[in-house]
Amino acid sequence: MNLGHGSKFKINCDGAVRVSDVRSACGGEVRDFQGHFIMGYACSLDPCDVNKVENMAIFHGLKQAYEHGLWELFI
Repeated sequence: MNLGHGSKFKINCDGAVRVSDVRSACGGEVRDFQGHFIMGYACSLDPCDVNKVENMAIFHGLKQAYEHGLWELFI
């Protein structure tokens, strides 16, 4: 994948909590400056409140992007 020097990327992410059986998950996608899909991610989380789930969605998106050398990010 040739992304070019100085490319900028956007992370779109979300988290969800199902209170009825105390389940949490998050996921998202990374797109380039033209809106092309670069990668996606999803993960199950330990039971937690909605604020933590949303923060974990951002955290996992940043982690995935950094691990793939994508440094210039918008969230």
